[in-house]
Amino acid sequence: MDKIMRPVILLGYLLSPLPAIAITFLANPTAYGTMKGLLPMVLGAAAYTWLMAELVISARPKFIEKYFGLNQFYRFHALTAIGAIVLSFFHKQLEDAIWRDFIPLISNLGNYAFVIFVGLAGLSLFFMTGMLIRHIPFLAAIRQFLEKKRIVDFNLSILIHNFNILAILLVFLHVFILSAFYQKNIWICGIYTIYFAIAFAYYVYHKRVRISLEKLSPYRVVEVREESPNVHTLVLKRRMRSPKYKAGQFVFIRLLADGISSEEHPFSITSDPNDRSTLSVTIKSVGDYTSKIPALTTNASAIIDGPYGVLGNSVHRTRSELVLIAGGIGITPMISILKDLRHKDPKRRVILLWNVPTRAELIFQNQLAALARYMPNFTFIPILSRDKNFNGEKGRITYEKLARLLAHHRYQSRHAHFIICGPTRMMDSVIDSLRDLDVNKKRIHFENFSM
Repeated sequence: MDKIMRPVILLGYLLSPLPAIAITFLANPTAYGTMKGLLPMVLGAAAYTWLMAELVISARPKFIEKYFGLNQFYRFHALTAIGAIVLSFFHKQLEDAIWRDFIPLISNLGNYAFVIFVGLAGLSLFFMTGMLIRHIPFLAAIRQFLEKKRIVDFNLSILIHNFNILAILLVFLHVFILSAFYQKNIWICGIYTIYFAIAFAYYVYHKRVRISLEKLSPYRVVEVREESPNVHTLVLKRRMRSPKYKAGQFVFIRLLADGISSEEHPFSITSDPNDRSTLSVTIKSVGDYTSKIPALTTNASAIIDGPYGVLGNSVHRTRSELVLIAGGIGITPMISILKDLRHKDPKRRVILLWNVPTRAELIFQNQLAALARYMPNFTFIPILSRDKNFNGEKGRITYEKLARLLAHHRYQSRHAHFIICGPTRMMDSVIDSLRDLDVNKKRIHFENFSM
């Protein structure tokens, strides 16, 4: 099904400007009968439609996300925004040559929207994603410095991104005034207004309506369990059972408690998808928001949006051996995957390689031991990078270490499926090593939330 739906959705996105182009052309074939008139109109219609689609994508529609995974969804979101801005630039250059002297208001609205889009796109790429700056050490160092000094935090990044709605409103006014008051064509005005109405409705639903509906049946914190001094598990419950989710997925949590931001944050689910009486997430204290998690009291309210993600989709689509590779707090989705396997396929051959700095960060020891008792073919190998006195595997997960451990435990790299979660650099390194081991990319599964 995924193989069919992905190209269908992408094709629908690419062809979405066609109704606007067709209606605009048919309204005045003479004006658009030459390339000079047609090209700027087509560029403008495509830029407008795809910018409106950005609002829809930002609302994380599950009926689309489930075919791609949220990390690919956000990557597509960033790339298409850049593409729409490029189209807007060329549209602006061609249209200005025609309309600047006749309708300065329309031209100015377009100019303001373009400047805002470019500025916000640059800030979003710098502060919200690692898609570009992780390949530019100088920019990566600047962002790391700003985050360390807490000049930039998660809430500011979200605020910057949300300002895109201002630019989209200006784009709509730019098109609406042109079609309604200059071209005076109800069909052109109507089709562009429909695009805007659909996009804006998604935005309002995501930002306001959904939250109000979820507040009618909030979750309650029933336990804050310490896994280590800086890692805690939140156990949440509501009157009805938690929604169905798959092992390896994550949710966005909005805590409604005093002294902590009400902005939503994503966390991997660590509970068993076969037991939906409660839902748990395990959180490492690494910033202002997460450092306040241990102080939460029971009965604190929370809103949950999700589940999202496709990290564990491959687990039950194949009977192949599984190699789970985690770095640090990237262990969290692996715990849910293992709990699910205990119920559905306890005899499956599974090996977990978990890289952490010291023994103090090897949480979930009791749960892993219990899983090993019920799963006779489960192997757990901790790898400590900063503990010289550790008797087991030390260092980082390298090509040599992977090749040796897989061979020693008789895992065939060409036939196993690999699920990876951890810091971006760690995942990049592991993926490169797996490719060097001739692992087919279709057997490598990961989700990179820094895009």
